[in-house]
Amino acid sequence: MRRMSFWAALTCAAALGCGEPTTPVATTEAPTEGVEEAVTEEAATEEAAVDWAAEYQAATEAFNAGDMEKAFATFTDDVEYTIVGLPEPIKGRAAVVELYKQQNAVLPTTVKAKRIFVTDDMWITQGVSSGTHEGEFQGVAATHNKIGNDFLHMGMVKDNKTVKVMLINNTFANMTQIGAIEGEFAVPTLPTEVEVVKAEGDAARLEVLKAIYAGLEAGTWDAFDANVAETGTHWRHDWGLAIEGSAAVKEALANAPVTETKYDNMMIALGDYVVVWGSYTGKATGKVGALQGDGRQVTVPHTSVFQFKDGKIVGGETYGDPIVLIAQMKTPPATAEGDEAAPE
Repeated sequence: MRRMSFWAALTCAAALGCGEPTTPVATTEAPTEGVEEAVTEEAATEEAAVDWAAEYQAATEAFNAGDMEKAFATFTDDVEYTIVGLPEPIKGRAAVVELYKQQNAVLPTTVKAKRIFVTDDMWITQGVSSGTHEGEFQGVAATHNKIGNDFLHMGMVKDNKTVKVMLINNTFANMTQIGAIEGEFAVPTLPTEVEVVKAEGDAARLEVLKAIYAGLEAGTWDAFDANVAETGTHWRHDWGLAIEGSAAVKEALANAPVTETKYDNMMIALGDYVVVWGSYTGKATGKVGALQGDGRQVTVPHTSVFQFKDGKIVGGETYGDPIVLIAQMKTPPATAEGDEAAPE
């Protein structure tokens, strides 16, 4: 499996910029006659690889203690940090540290990982945040309400440093919890144990997911029915829902607010799981909160983690931020000339 190819595609999907991944090529020159081969002291003492699962947990402990410098110590000075929903990535470790210092003053938060995937060049973390609203946020004065959401964090590593990061969390949940948006969104419980997954997964599972997504695009359910177990919990963290059983999942998909959906996904199989990252494009025809879709085209980033057992999908967790969809539905539609229409 070419992980760098996966990551290059993944960063394209997150609008971090694309470029052809470079593959290191090992070359060996014949030693000059009379020169003995030797292992240099530098090579012998090459820096040991970072245990990114342990490092992530240590970083969360520092974050929870309010030490943002330590929490992001393994980021490069020029790290690119994308938060899905923001128009541009945050550039540089100093800017990331400052962002979270400011956020922690308003929304003091505890974060915990529940599952960490580790490969040679990336870490992927499923986690939960929980805190309180103690200062003005998005124009809303402190309510002291409890806040929290499930999130997925992905980092690309090089030379024992994190160089690119993507975070997909749920601002919509936080906005409902402080009363800025109408609705109810429960604060999730912080996990008490962490599952670490380092083993490669079965590549055949990628084909299963591709077939299922192709079926969703075509409006057919054959691949879904053949590969999704009848029982199992499928969490929609973007909407705060736990959907029980494949029949209920099919009903939820059939009644989604975005129809005629086309997917642009990247995938990687790790252990008993497949992580899917990408976006879907379709027509906003249903309701999202109080908003009724008018059929305009929207593009929504999403991430899912599916668990396999005995050849079938037995559970899944989907992450996203409805704020991204709502923002597109509230934008005045384009006129025939391509300009935005004036709001009524």
